[in-house]
Amino acid sequence: MVSILFSGKRVQDWLLVLVALALFGAPWLAGFRTMPVPTWHAWTMAFLLAYLAFAALSEFRQWEEWVTMALGAWLILAPWALGFASNMGAERTHWLAGGLVRWVGDSGRALEVRDEARWAAYRRGSAAGATGHRFGWPSARSIAWASSSRENGLGSSSAAAGSPSSHAVGG
Repeated sequence: MVSILFSGKRVQDWLLVLVALALFGAPWLAGFRTMPVPTWHAWTMAFLLAYLAFAALSEFRQWEEWVTMALGAWLILAPWALGFASNMGAERTHWLAGGLVRWVGDSGRALEVRDEARWAAYRRGSAAGATGHRFGWPSARSIAWASSSRENGLGSSSAAAGSPSSHAVGG
C-alpha cells in the first residue's frame, strides 16, 4: 500500500523529509538542546516540514512549493526574530535548514513550471508535442517512420520539402 501511495513521486519531497529529520535531531547534534526557544522551534519546523512533505507525496498541490519556500525563508530569519542569533549552533542550523528548504521549494517550483510548459506545448501540438511524447522525445512510431523513409531515399529531399519526417524527428 505504501509503495502504491508513494510511487512516482518527486525527489524534492523526499529531500524535504530528510531535512525535517535532520532539523529534528539538530538540537542534540549542534549542541543547543538546553536552549528552549531554538529547540522547540526546530522541532516545530521539523514537524511542519515533514507534514508538508508527506502531504506533497500523497497528493500534489501547487501551493505546497510556495509554503515550502515561505517556511525556508522563516527558518533563515528565525534566529533574529526569536532572539537566539547569539547561539552559533542554533543560528547556523536554522540558516542551513532554511537554505535547503528554500532550494527544495525553488527546484520543485521550477520543475512544475517546466512540466506545465511541456503540457501546454503538447496540447497545442507544437514541436514538443508533435513528436508523439509529452516530454518532447520522439515516439517509437515516429522514429520507425523516419528511419524507414531515410532507407527509401526520402530523408534529405523530403525534409527540405517539409514532409512529416522532418517534424517527427525534429525534437
